[in-house]
Amino acid sequence: MITPKPLPFQQALDALTVKSPLPTSASSRALEQLPAQLARRATFSARTNSAWYVSRIADVTESLVAGLKRAEGGMSKPQAMQELRDALKQLGYHPGTAGIEPRSIQDFSSDRRLNLIVDTNVDLAQGYGHHTAGQDPAVLDAFPCQELVREINSRVKRPWTSIWERAGGRIYAGRMIALKNDPVWTRISRFNLPYPPFDFNSGMGVRDISRREARDLGVAGIEQPQTPAPMSLNADLAASPPQRHRDLIAALRDQLGDLVTIDPDGTIHLKEAAA
Repeated sequence: MITPKPLPFQQALDALTVKSPLPTSASSRALEQLPAQLARRATFSARTNSAWYVSRIADVTESLVAGLKRAEGGMSKPQAMQELRDALKQLGYHPGTAGIEPRSIQDFSSDRRLNLIVDTNVDLAQGYGHHTAGQDPAVLDAFPCQELVREINSRVKRPWTSIWERAGGRIYAGRMIALKNDPVWTRISRFNLPYPPFDFNSGMGVRDISRREARDLGVAGIEQPQTPAPMSLNADLAASPPQRHRDLIAALRDQLGDLVTIDPDGTIHLKEAAA
């Protein structure tokens, strides 16, 4: 039997194509209030209010993901980081004049900040691509579950087992496994998205679990038919970039109400919702 295999690169590129640059004064904590369907449609970085610079982030992310699709060539991560540093220089940015400690995570030109921006944006695109490919009915039937696994050792490891259980996840033979479309995946995500990365520099990813293995482990719901999650970008891909941006701004106003204000230049400001 030939097992269906996801081909996520085009989905990842499509996910980047539909994004609109979203300059914002908001903190990373405030940006967590963005509904998932809006977060998927915008490129942004905390407290980055230059639309031109956010566009450069989108450009280098797309170049990196496109490069991963080809057997050779494409932009490297160091090149991407240098392009963003050059863009900051063109803007006249310097952490000292901005009142920011050089080389800190708040310093837009620091390795820490640039690594975070590049890695998070590329990982989100790839995460979307793998997730969408996994929603193919044949793939979902063969591999209806996935396991939360550590892929990269992080300097600071979060208590993922506790996070998982607090979010309603169950443990099977010491492993964090759930149906691919279980709401637990969105609940553990800082970005309110059902695919990795689940937090900044988390080092966590997912591994497909076959129906047979899930059945052997007694995963809840495995005997129920699995319906693909609606993640199509067709409507956004059909619209022009200006129309996509207008739709995004209208959706922000509609869904966030008084929490969001938008300047004439398109910069968004978010109030943090009351706890």
